[in-house]
Amino acid sequence: GIPSGLKRLDHLTNGWFPGLHVLAAGPGAGKTTLALQFAAHAAATGSPVLFVTYENSASNLVLKLLCARSSGSPNDVERGFGDMELLKHTIAENAPWLARLSFIEGDSRLRSSAVEEQMRSLMGPHSQPGLIVFDYLQRAAHGLGYDQLRQNVSLLSGELRDLSLRLNCAVIAISSQNRSSGDYGRGGTAQLDSLKESG
Repeated sequence: GIPSGLKRLDHLTNGWFPGLHVLAAGPGAGKTTLALQFAAHAAATGSPVLFVTYENSASNLVLKLLCARSSGSPNDVERGFGDMELLKHTIAENAPWLARLSFIEGDSRLRSSAVEEQMRSLMGPHSQPGLIVFDYLQRAAHGLGYDQLRQNVSLLSGELRDLSLRLNCAVIAISSQNRSSGDYGRGGTAQLDSLKESG
């Protein structure tokens, strides 16, 4: 599969294989940052990657990624105090794999067909299997047609699984976790019913 960049995780899972993978944790735990690291590593090892973000702007994620690579601070850059020469050097140094990483800013009008079209364009006719990251499941599911968010999450989960099979690529969907069910931060265990609106 596509390597995650975490040796222990790759040892346990053999990397990201085609199918739907769910990354869940409580608010502020670093889900987006971790998924961004997965995306960067996949692109750096030759895989086309599409990051669909409903939480952050694409420019914010790119800046976060570049600053992580240059040991700089996104806040310093945004305030005008960043080392721009170092940032330019980082961009030039990482340009080959950055070209394999694309972002889509999701909204209520974005459908899986548009994501599929963009991913097919990235993959090309002879590309390695790709990786799609959805950040995050509950936000992306709003406005899919049902009155209940739970039903929309169920529908989107099925669409993402089907998408991964049609494209033969891995899909990572980030999910929020219920505080009461997940008991995160206090040694709680992973339970499917701790995922918000999991159905």
